[in-house]
Amino acid sequence: MMSKTFLSILFFISILSTTKTYNTDISNILEKIASDIFSQSFLAENAYVVQSFMELINNRNSMTCTTCSFLVDVIKNFLLQKVGFDKFYQIIKNICHITVFPAEVCDGAVDLYADLVVDSFFKRFLDGDWICSLIKICQDTKEYESIEEFAERILKDKPESIEREVVQRKNDEDYYKVVQITDIHLDMEYKEGTVANCVKPLCCRELKDDDLIPVKQTFAGFYGTIGKCDANMEAVRAMAAKVKELNPDYILFTGDNVGHSVWNIVQSDIIKATQMEIEALQNELGLDIPILPSIGNHEKAPADEFHGKEAELLHGMADIFKPYLDKEAYETFRNYGYYTVLIKEKLRIISLNCLLCDSFNLHLLYDSSQPNKMFKWLEQVLNSAERSGEIVHIVDHVPMHNSENTIQCASRLKILMDRYQNTVRGFFSGHTHREYLSIVHEYYNETKPIHINFVGSGMTTFREYQQSFRMYLIDKKEKYIQDYTQFRMNLTESNEQKKPIWFIPYNATEFFGVTSMNDIESMAKYRVTPDYVKHKYTDVPQAEERAKQESEIKLAQCQYDYDYLMGVLNCNGYSVFSEDYLYYLLNKLHVKWTK
Repeated sequence: MMSKTFLSILFFISILSTTKTYNTDISNILEKIASDIFSQSFLAENAYVVQSFMELINNRNSMTCTTCSFLVDVIKNFLLQKVGFDKFYQIIKNICHITVFPAEVCDGAVDLYADLVVDSFFKRFLDGDWICSLIKICQDTKEYESIEEFAERILKDKPESIEREVVQRKNDEDYYKVVQITDIHLDMEYKEGTVANCVKPLCCRELKDDDLIPVKQTFAGFYGTIGKCDANMEAVRAMAAKVKELNPDYILFTGDNVGHSVWNIVQSDIIKATQMEIEALQNELGLDIPILPSIGNHEKAPADEFHGKEAELLHGMADIFKPYLDKEAYETFRNYGYYTVLIKEKLRIISLNCLLCDSFNLHLLYDSSQPNKMFKWLEQVLNSAERSGEIVHIVDHVPMHNSENTIQCASRLKILMDRYQNTVRGFFSGHTHREYLSIVHEYYNETKPIHINFVGSGMTTFREYQQSFRMYLIDKKEKYIQDYTQFRMNLTESNEQKKPIWFIPYNATEFFGVTSMNDIESMAKYRVTPDYVKHKYTDVPQAEERAKQESEIKLAQCQYDYDYLMGVLNCNGYSVFSEDYLYYLLNKLHVKWTK
């Protein structure tokens, strides 16, 4: 979460620096920043850069494309040497220090992200081709495919939709049992008995006295602690033992495997945490039950930032899950972070790499080639599956309508799921730590429901959630989701007895009053209840109060009804300074997708 805070600070500074409505104090601060970084002596010592800039401004009408690109590159290359930017970074640290975050957290986040932010924004907005075509000196020769052009191409040969089967089969043998485990966020430094309410964003670990707060302290439990604490290995082992009891046919492992201390996480920590989690499952299940992963935004260090050639991450993750992937899936996962595998007869799993569609992946500001390649691959896999008569289940860490899923990716995924609505019969996500459903509609007909995005809650307790996982029943014949059961740990009793106590808060078909979760028409008509909201927030004590609030019921209904970000925002109402709307604006800075 610290990465988002840091990016928000930079984003607000950029907004304030271009508006005339900010107050005098902020204006003076910004002027001081400019004078500190670009002093008279600084400009005098680097006159050739100033000269290049003035040449670009004064002679743009008679300048050639080559000269324009050269001058922009001179300015960009000079600025990317970061002369004077150490002062800017210190200013950001000082701003962060006056927030609720400790100095260690602020300094770590700035050290991790500052260069990325500056480098990415400069590459995006000081790109010679982009600027020189923008001011009409150069002609943009690239061919782009807009979302609408993509929709027109993909949907032009859409077949008639097949009528859905709505039936409940009599025997358990008619269904595959599929467990979804998501958002474990393992804190390898979690320690029972440490303070659970501290100053830092993450507690329940060894802390300095300065990190403690002078109020009544709470302490870390044996299996975990609801609040500012992540999961520990005792909870992971307890979950693995419970999964063994259920004897699933396979497991969907949908990402975010490491804790939230993003200011000091390195890539080897993430690989180690993932290895520990999978070994805990293997110790209970052996190697015969496949565990199929999708990469979460926290699988990368620093979080969210992915440029495509991430060998330490991709090779490490692929090697952990190699026993469960065929040769082609292993190589694709190892090179790109996405893959497909035929898990059962005529049932294909497609796992997407959410980092390629992460709104906070700053590399996407100037390079859309990596996600574009993933969607070309996805189109080919879906087309092949359709021709082979296979059914597809898609696994993606971030839900389609979530603000951290870019508009470009979410829209294209929606279009492909519309085109292949007879082939795709399952769509699973995590990421939010909440459990809910989101109805997916046809691209040109928002009244026609075609899929359900099943969003599972996590095994972490971070930010007031209970440890949870889910088991689905998948019809063996038609491969649709018949039902699911939610499993929850009673953390209070489990900690007291030092013995894991699991309970079932609800079963889906009973809760929604349907024969099958494949009855999409009935599911689309569902109206959110307080009990739905209570389960959304994993039945923690605070969920009871939230479930009584009309605003929470409305938000849950909007998230249920709309599969795209602006639909949710327009439905629920929003401020232009709201967090989700700022994410939406950040999306707008992304480059167009080439064909």
